[in-house]
Amino acid sequence: MDTVDVVPGTGVGPVRLGMSRAEVHATLGLPTQTLAPAPGEPPTEAWNEGALRVHYVADSVERIELHPGPALRALLDGRDVSTTRVTELVRHLYSTRAHYDPNDPELGYRFHFPQLGLTLRRVKLPEGPNDSEGQSFTSLTLGRPVSGR
Repeated sequence: MDTVDVVPGTGVGPVRLGMSRAEVHATLGLPTQTLAPAPGEPPTEAWNEGALRVHYVADSVERIELHPGPALRALLDGRDVSTTRVTELVRHLYSTRAHYDPNDPELGYRFHFPQLGLTLRRVKLPEGPNDSEGQSFTSLTLGRPVSGR
């Protein structure tokens, strides 16, 4: 299993926002998958069994998407994104870095931190404190931070 550090505003592991496709390939090697884009979207390249995905605009890294699991472990401020409880990770980011968007229509399933360019997602809400499903995030996306609150 590979482990990568998520650095808001900068990148994920060796992949940096703004890198060219050639620089990403020089760093990670050729992608193991190229995912078909939605109409009007640039292609997405993937590594680590699809757990690390890089989205380009004009041949430059626009955003990095992670799906932590058996092939990839993601650390955010030293905390494992896929095993740290949602409440703990959100509380940490909120108190030390930035506020999430309280008006996000998917709040609860998704926590978007515009000032960090970071979105954390889970696919299910836990049904109670003893429900293990939904207690941690299943994916994250890192893009360019938005200035201001």
